[in-house]
Amino acid sequence: MNKIHRIIKTFIVSFPVLLGGFSMVEAKAESTLNTQSGPIYLSLFGPETDFLVPETATITTITDSTIFGNRDADWRLIVYGSVIDNTYAMVAAGAIHLDSKTASGSHLDNYGIMAATQAGSGVSGVKLENGGTVVNHAGASIGSLGGYGIVSSKALAYIINNGAITGYSSGIRLASGGSVTQGITGIINSSDGPGILSDSGILTVNNAGTISSNSGGGILTRGDTHGSISNSGTITGPNAIQIQGSGGMIIENMGTLTGSNGTAVNLSGSNNQLILATGSTINGKVISSGSNNTLALRGDGTANNDFSGLTSISATDSGRWTLGGNVTTSAANATALVVQNGALMITGQLTNSGSGATANVSHGGILQVGDTTGGSLISNVNIEQGGTLGGYGNVTGNVLNAGELIVGRALTGGDHGEFTVNGDYEGRGGTVVFDTDMGADNASTDKLIINGSSFGESQIRVQSAHGEGAETYDGIKLIKVNGSQSDGQFTLAGRAVAGPYEYFLQQGTLTDSTNKDWYLRSTFGGTAPVSGDTGSGTSTDDHSNGGGNNSNNGDAASEGNAASGGRAVSSKTLRPEAGGYMANIAAAQTMFNLRLNDREGQAENSSMWLRQVGSRTGFSDGSGQLHSSANGYVVQGGGEVLSAAMGQDDRLGVGMMAGYGYNNNQTQSNRTGYKSRGIVDGYSAGMYATWYQDAKTQNGSYVDSWLQYSKLKASEQGDELAMQSYNINGLSASIESGYRMPVYQGTNGEVFVTPQAQVIWDGQKADTVRDDSNTQIQSTGTGTISTRFGVRVARDSVSDQDKGKDKLFTVYSEMNWLYHRKDPGVAMDNITVSQAGSRNVGEIKLGAEGKLNKNCNTWANVGQQMGGSGYNDSRVTVGLKYAF
Repeated sequence: MNKIHRIIKTFIVSFPVLLGGFSMVEAKAESTLNTQSGPIYLSLFGPETDFLVPETATITTITDSTIFGNRDADWRLIVYGSVIDNTYAMVAAGAIHLDSKTASGSHLDNYGIMAATQAGSGVSGVKLENGGTVVNHAGASIGSLGGYGIVSSKALAYIINNGAITGYSSGIRLASGGSVTQGITGIINSSDGPGILSDSGILTVNNAGTISSNSGGGILTRGDTHGSISNSGTITGPNAIQIQGSGGMIIENMGTLTGSNGTAVNLSGSNNQLILATGSTINGKVISSGSNNTLALRGDGTANNDFSGLTSISATDSGRWTLGGNVTTSAANATALVVQNGALMITGQLTNSGSGATANVSHGGILQVGDTTGGSLISNVNIEQGGTLGGYGNVTGNVLNAGELIVGRALTGGDHGEFTVNGDYEGRGGTVVFDTDMGADNASTDKLIINGSSFGESQIRVQSAHGEGAETYDGIKLIKVNGSQSDGQFTLAGRAVAGPYEYFLQQGTLTDSTNKDWYLRSTFGGTAPVSGDTGSGTSTDDHSNGGGNNSNNGDAASEGNAASGGRAVSSKTLRPEAGGYMANIAAAQTMFNLRLNDREGQAENSSMWLRQVGSRTGFSDGSGQLHSSANGYVVQGGGEVLSAAMGQDDRLGVGMMAGYGYNNNQTQSNRTGYKSRGIVDGYSAGMYATWYQDAKTQNGSYVDSWLQYSKLKASEQGDELAMQSYNINGLSASIESGYRMPVYQGTNGEVFVTPQAQVIWDGQKADTVRDDSNTQIQSTGTGTISTRFGVRVARDSVSDQDKGKDKLFTVYSEMNWLYHRKDPGVAMDNITVSQAGSRNVGEIKLGAEGKLNKNCNTWANVGQQMGGSGYNDSRVTVGLKYAF
């Protein structure tokens, strides 16, 4: 920088001051330079172009500009003191008037005060004749009571403001464009015109402070002004922003725009874009009377003001916006409203008024029309793949659905509600989603109202946050079609389940198959449930949605006799997951149960033993709709840890045991064909004790008991449903007693009969599960007692060549009656489904044991249990015992 001249001399002159050619003069305290007839000409200071007005200096004039720099150089002026123009004239340059040799070449830094003090004089605080840069620092001020705070012409001006810039005609006027950057401490104000006025050229405004106008706009652009306005501060005025030219402006608001006359943004010009971003507040209307003016929504926010005359609106950011006023667009195509990636909620009314105008929703966009207080969209709507339309409001227009239409609560998580299409609905492979408290006909649900006709194909997805399931009559109405045609085909996407029941989508009522509406029914088929004599019937339709006009075809599984004075009965349909949970708890209850002969064999000494069991079980539920089959495997072993005798012949042995078990099951509905699959596996550990009256012969009485703890993991998954995992843990205990009697003795063997009885207590409990349909699932039939009463007939024999060699071969058969006080089952939302046929079970068992030598014993048996309702259980056991 050139040598700085300090303008500080104290004197009064009556003619223009010509101070060229003198060297730097040291500052004097409180120096004042009063020029009564002309400005200070910077050009007269020789070759110097950089000047400073110190903090202690005040320069005033009463006739013209106080400081003037002509076009001979690019000037730099730093003001710490005061430059005051007291001129009263209709045309004057300003307190500081800077021209420049090159466009935008002069630079002014203000730390002090620059003022034109006479109201109505037309004198500005700063005038830039050929553009330039003005930096108004925090605490500094530039002002005019009769003209502009800053005015620039011919070239671009660059204004940086952290202080105060005030004017009468305008705070800042840019005749040829430029930029205004204002920090949070900055203030720009005009008492009779716009805060910022741009006549032409490129304009860039970045505002974090306050721009205000008492009678003009906060910012006004005219002519071919083009560029951008970014506001994170506050802009107020009769119009906060008014765009009159056709150059095109991008206006991004993250702060507050307030229109004191009711209009915050007035776009009378064309080709402008208004962007509302996170933090935006608009107090007043947005009015567009020009052409091709658009609104873009970014981030998150709410605007409850009116928008009128916009060409189009877009929400393509990942945020969420709410428009709560009356909004109109004029585009006559699919760009009138575009929602993509982001979410837009309309709680007021949005009208796409162009002929054939369409709201287009795509690529992750969500257009919510209405909250619980209402909202409407007057437009055709095109839902593309990946797009979502929904809410509580209404669409006046046609809806094309290739994406998702999510109704009411299903979209918002709030209350159930209706979504209305006041036009035609056409499915193009899209999905309609409802939330339903699935119960009886009067259950609370979201509902789609189509006041026009329906066409095309759509899928229906039902999600349930509540509802315990119930038998329906006509069903729960999901879709009402009021138009002349109801050719739309709706099918369930996946399954609709609640409690233990399956629901099906069907068109028409049970008494009027021509009804155009669509219902969810828990009854399978198209006949009404009534009381009456029962018959039976089945459906072979695999995964159908059952009967009904225009529904997925399937014959109803009916119960009832129509001749008994009512219509045929179509009972509620159970879902197979009920059988899966039932099979899991049934497997857990019996997995590690054992009897004395499952581990003892013929050896009476301290010993180690191991057994392996394979099983297959089949059963149905009480309704006969669900059939389950299960395969299990158990390996279990143990050994005695101590023994004692209370007399000469008896013996008490105490041992420890542990095991691992695995069971998998499958349940299928004989109505729908849907299946569920369950798995239970885990470990057990416990102890046992056995007393023989005669330990050597094992004749006479015996008492056996055990106590063990099982820790199991279980899972269950139905077709098209999520897997549910949970634990089953608890204690179980047994006491068994019998009396072995020899009834026949031959040359090589003896026959024994052993009546026996056993009581088992099961204390295992399963975790409570809540699945994706919000059904609460609790296993039942736990904490129960089961008993066994039976007789065993055995023949011990030894061949001639094995006599005296500690070898013995035994074959036996058993017949038992097993009684279970409670049926294993499941309560799904407090509605219980139980296993059938396992309460009273008959058992036949055939087996053989071989004592290979004094120490080693092996055995194997096959058992078959049979109960009512097709209950059966087949088991194969092999064991090995080694005595020490």
